[in-house]
Amino acid sequence: GWEALNWSPITIAEHLATREHVGLFDLTSYTKLEVSGPGATKFLQYVTANEIDRHIGKVTYTSMLNNRGGIKCDLTVTRLKPDHFLVVTGGVFGNHDLAWLRSHCPNDGSVNISDTTSSNCCIGLWGPNARKVMKR
Repeated sequence: GWEALNWSPITIAEHLATREHVGLFDLTSYTKLEVSGPGATKFLQYVTANEIDRHIGKVTYTSMLNNRGGIKCDLTVTRLKPDHFLVVTGGVFGNHDLAWLRSHCPNDGSVNISDTTSSNCCIGLWGPNARKVMKR
């Protein structure tokens, strides 16, 4: 129950099940942004710390950096099409991250950023057996 102080036995069971087998997590509250356009790849390469120009379907866990190299946020970037990406970032900071991206977006119209949070769900599948589940 919820009467435990700062922890619950349920948390321990979920942790062990995920660490040893597989766990499914609902991340629908996370912010989901679509970044598209002919300049999308170049833009995301500029504002993130990892390689974004990867094959379609690849997911990259990365950070957005400020001009001093400090971390603004961590996020995932999934390449959906050659010039179309899905960015997933924490729900609480979603508006902040969206505003930061838009403030760094080129003014030439080559990049479009859309907030698709309310029209998409998001789930995470983690653990050593995650690939086995996905294969089925």
